[in-house]
Amino acid sequence: HLDNVRKCLDKHFIQTADIDLGVAPYNADEGWVPIGNNSSSFRGTFDGNGMTISNLTINRSTIDYVGLFGVTGGTAKIQNVGLENNNVNGHQCTGALVGKNLGKISDSYATGAVTGTDTYAGGLVGYNRSAISGSYTTGIVNG
Repeated sequence: HLDNVRKCLDKHFIQTADIDLGVAPYNADEGWVPIGNNSSSFRGTFDGNGMTISNLTINRSTIDYVGLFGVTGGTAKIQNVGLENNNVNGHQCTGALVGKNLGKISDSYATGAVTGTDTYAGGLVGYNRSAISGSYTTGIVNG
């Protein structure tokens, strides 16, 4: 399952089916726990393979680095990821796909709502320090 990516932050992953995160425990209380953080970032490759991840829910308005991936390192590559119907709330560096991105993102999208209660909020990525290509977001961003 997608949740296991956090156990191998420097490995390579290919999504092989659509994933619905709108079920317990991923939609309860604070919701999804972001993959990677500022002290231990995701440094591998995640290829969404054209599949979707839907109903991402995160309610962590006092936590920094919030998204499906909290922090991606300089060697990270995220590609072909489709995030649909997101509801993501964080503090600083909040985005649906990545809170703080230092890696490369390509051919990915996010739809839904993102709220950052402090600085750096974005529909796809909250804070970006690298290349993003062929990607987009639609929805509402507050923050």
